[in-house]
Amino acid sequence: VQRYKGFTFKEALKDVCGEGVDLRFILDDARPKPQEKEPEIQRLELPVNAVPISNDKNPKFREMAIRYLESRGVNYNDAVSFRVHYTPTMVVFPYLEYDEIVYWQGRSLSPAIKVFEFPDQRKVGVGKADFIYGFDNAEPGRPVYLSEAIFDALTVGPGGLAMGGAKLSELQVRKIKALNPSRIVLCPDNDTEGMASVYQNWTLLSPYFDIYFVVPPKTKDWNDWVKMADDKQMALKAIRTYISKNQEKLTMAKAIRFRMNARG
Repeated sequence: VQRYKGFTFKEALKDVCGEGVDLRFILDDARPKPQEKEPEIQRLELPVNAVPISNDKNPKFREMAIRYLESRGVNYNDAVSFRVHYTPTMVVFPYLEYDEIVYWQGRSLSPAIKVFEFPDQRKVGVGKADFIYGFDNAEPGRPVYLSEAIFDALTVGPGGLAMGGAKLSELQVRKIKALNPSRIVLCPDNDTEGMASVYQNWTLLSPYFDIYFVVPPKTKDWNDWVKMADDKQMALKAIRTYISKNQEKLTMAKAIRFRMNARG
């Protein structure tokens, strides 16, 4: 509403909620803390040599990118939908907010070399903790599934969001609140850092939402399950069925137990 009607935040709230609503509580809750100033939405440029996956300008590198994505369980149609780009050395995932590119992440095309690239924070003034991958693909009012990495978010299916790390930032929490999810399912990595993150993420989210959790049963993360499978699509179905059937309500006692177990 702010963007398309040119309203201030307060005017937009009145437009959505009606003139009679008391905005004081909402405004107090939504007002950024001084040290957590919300970055302005700005369209960042992708790497200069990045080409949409649908463009066959460089067929050799495009084919390499498609094969790499398929090895991680991302088919071509989904890659087009998510606006994935490619370069001679990496695939590039744009972060979209309200159809604007606000950030991006690159991943090396070589499975043997785990290299990440991001915009230069010194130049753009923002980092990965300021955004959450999958924001525009999540349907407001529906469940969201929080995982660490982009490939994990794409693996868990619709509503998958990637934090870019094990623990949420305050700004990421505010973006999740904007989606007003019906529930949040934490899908952490099955390692010490992932287990430790469950408690912190629960403390940030539990005042606002019902929180659930589910952990990969055999692998470190969700996409590892896909990488190890011969049939990637069957693995994706199995993962999503597993998450649906095995997610549990995260109570305070369970969250504390995660923290204690992570500490050993």
